[in-house]
Amino acid sequence: MSGINTRIPQGSPLSSILFVIYVEPLYDCIDPSREFISSYVDNIQTTVSSNSWWMNSKLLEEVFVKIKNIVTSLGL
Repeated sequence: MSGINTRIPQGSPLSSILFVIYVEPLYDCIDPSREFISSYVDNIQTTVSSNSWWMNSKLLEEVFVKIKNIVTSLGL
């Protein structure tokens, strides 16, 4: 078995698709009843919702820790 040494040029339409496939585990780590993750090209955004800014801050901290753990496990 031999490896293939090739790259995808920056800006290729394939880059965005591969990025979404690669970071798909991030979407599995959230609680959809209170958290939302969206991505566009190679950017990710996290949104949370509650009745207070204090709870929103806590929720964002929790989401950050979950995402950080997954990103680390992916080697990003």
